[in-house]
Formats: sequence, structure tokens, C-alpha cells
Amino acid sequence: MKNVDSSRARAPLIFLLVFSTVGPATGQTKESPYDAIMKLRREAASRDSQPATGVAGELVARAELKLVPPFQFCPATWLGFQRQDTTTTKPPGIREVPRDAPRQPVYFAVRVGGGELQGIAYRSIRPPQDAMLILDLDGDGLWSDEKAYIGKRNQFIQVTATYEFGPVYLKQGVGKPGGDAFYPQCTDGKWLTFYPAFYRDGTVVLEGKTRRITLVDTDFDGRFNEMFEPPARGERDPNSDVISFDCDKFEDMPGGGRRNVAVTIPLSKVIHLDGRYYGIEVADDGSIIEFRRAEPAFGTLDFGGKQIAAKLWSDAGPQEVNGVQPTWRLPAGKYYLRSLDLTEIEGGNHWLFKMTVPGGLKDFEIKPGQTTTLKIGPPFQARGMFRRFAYNPDVQVRVDLEGQSGERYSAIVKKNGQKVAAPSFRILDGGQQVVKTGQLADS
Repeated sequence: MKNVDSSRARAPLIFLLVFSTVGPATGQTKESPYDAIMKLRREAASRDSQPATGVAGELVARAELKLVPPFQFCPATWLGFQRQDTTTTKPPGIREVPRDAPRQPVYFAVRVGGGELQGIAYRSIRPPQDAMLILDLDGDGLWSDEKAYIGKRNQFIQVTATYEFGPVYLKQGVGKPGGDAFYPQCTDGKWLTFYPAFYRDGTVVLEGKTRRITLVDTDFDGRFNEMFEPPARGERDPNSDVISFDCDKFEDMPGGGRRNVAVTIPLSKVIHLDGRYYGIEVADDGSIIEFRRAEPAFGTLDFGGKQIAAKLWSDAGPQEVNGVQPTWRLPAGKYYLRSLDLTEIEGGNHWLFKMTVPGGLKDFEIKPGQTTTLKIGPPFQARGMFRRFAYNPDVQVRVDLEGQSGERYSAIVKKNGQKVAAPSFRILDGGQQVVKTGQLADS
């Protein structure tokens, strides 16, 4: 990957732009975004409770989980947390700019339930020039009727200016603990990350072993039982709620030091823990979790006999395969290929390719007693991409290698364990004159 000065790179380019719908341009919506999300929550709670999976059996454990505030660097929050880039372009539907905002405040959206809430962040032009953040909770395009949050500088992060706001509660005038509250962090005005203000926590005894459970509502809609269903949003975002086991336990490492032994996974209908499968049922508000015996049906997955190291998420829990086999025996269900290292052997040389985008492998199914065949890897096609970030005068040049299922691999590859020299590139203008050359770099 390489950054190039966009003012000098004037080659004709074709871009595909996709804009999300953010609501009407003017006027207050009949139903606020928050109210719409809570309506969905109530409908989900009123439905008859269904078994988490058709293969779940007898109840083996039940635990009550309490709402508690998170502790810093909690392992349960590293998976599923939101990161949103900002823009200086005012979104459609926003009808004003705060009086104390500079000429170019930044705008962002935070994902809540099945929708998005619009927000604004800026450094106030009025003394003492605090960092400010506001969310348009009622969806009327106005900031003046919303609560403004003042940021506090995060002293643990010295490299960049990062401010923390909140906790932000998504119901106006309400400060009740719940999954629908979070802490935004804004870094250099360029992006925001969002962490839960509260999560569910408790202990359960499984097969005679006491384990700590941490349950996180990753989309802040107040529901803690949203199960994983492919496709995910990315390698770090399963687009579901998250469960962690033993996030308070550590083990000694050889040579000194300690490491956390937490198991943090997407919340799914079935999980695999300590060699056993359990069906999971969670109350809508996360207060109760139940574990049942589960004996999932199995099918097989065929990667064409290639040498791979793959991590997968599924509604039957996370799975991993590593090595060379004709087929892999895995629980039946829907899958998302989270990561893939592919080794191709040519002339005695081992070429290692790392997947960057799952493409057509983001959503596939293994059926009971059947074999699912995935075609991956070469023949490759080179795919170029240009991207410009909001505050950066440069454009980012990227080249990926596209495999047979539309999955993409980094063009930075290894041969026999050593990095191969990065590919070079040239940018031509309309007269076919070279205006920029360079080499790709690791992303």
C-alpha cells in the first residue's frame, strides 16, 4: 500500500461511490431513531422464546448476569467494538451547526441496532475551547435540543490527541445503566471508537469448573442476545453481540510475564468450549444465560486439498483448520471466513498469501452429511484501488490479488518465509505520461 499526493496524481480514475440513506433532508421524523430501535427491542422481547438451536438438549447450567461498568482494556471489548471515520461534509438531514463550532466540524455516524445515529464533534471556538460531541438522538437534524458532551484528554495515549466523552445515554434525559450507553473516543478528529459503558457479568459452573462470563451489547440497542449470522462486518466485527469467558484469569509465560487466557467469541447459537458443544439461550436484557447439551450435525469442507491456515466464524461457534487435508469435518451451519493464509508450492518454493477480503467466502453453508467445496487461490487477477481519507491530501494506492471465489490477498507475499520485494507502480495522466512512481508497502 502506498500514499500518493493527490494534487500531483491526475490520472483519469473511475470511482464507485455508495451513499447510505440517512433520512429526510428537513423536518422531524415521525419516529426518532432511538424510538424505532426500542420498538424493535420490545417486539423481540414479546416473541415466544425459541430454543437456541434444534440440537440443544438438557439444561446443564444457568447463570444470572449483573450490569457492571467495564474496566479498562477489558478483553471482552476488543471484539465487536465500533470504529467510524469522520467527514467534514455535512450529512443530508442535518439542519444546523452549533454556534460554538469552528468552520469545519467533523461528522460521524454510530451504529445502533439496525440503524445509525448522526453525530458531530469539534473543538469549541469559545473559551476554554473544550472538545465537544453531540448526537442527534431524535433525528430532527438539530443539535441545539441535544445534550453536548465535553471531552476529557486520554492521558494513556500520547502519540495522538484522543478525547473520551460520556457515558452517552441514548434516551434523552435518562441515565439508567444498560447496554444502550457507551463511551465515544475521538482521535485527532479523524475517527471515533465506541465502547460499552456497561456490560453483563457473572459466573457459571460448567462441567464442575467455575467460569466468569462477560456479555457485551456491541450495537448499543439494549439487547444482549443478538446471535452471529454471516456475513460479518470484518475480521474484528462479527456484527453480533460478544461473549467472553475468564477475562479475569492470567497464566505465567515462559521467560517471565503473564498473559490473559480469556476466550472471547461472537455470541452464537452453539459454542464449543473445553471440547464440548453447548446450545446458548440469553434473555433479551442479558440478565439470564442458559447452557444446554448440544450435539450438532456435521458436514465437510473442501478447500481443494490446498495448504491453508483458516479461522472461521459460524452459527455453530468459531472453528479453525490448519494444514493439508482432502476435506475438513466441521459442524453444519452458516460460515464466514475470518482469515486465511494460503501456501502455494511451485518449483519447490513455498509462496505464502494472506487474505485481506473474504469476497464470496463471507457467507457460505455446510450442510449435514454433505461436502461444501470452496475454490480459492490462483489463477489470480490483480485488482487496484484508490482511496482518499478525509484529512489527508494523499490518495492511497492498493493492489490486491483476487482468487477464484472473489477473495483477495495482499500483493505483499512471502517466498520460503522471506518477504518478496514489494511490487512497484506507475500512474499515468491522460497523455500517458508518468506522473508518479513508487512501491507498495505493508498495509
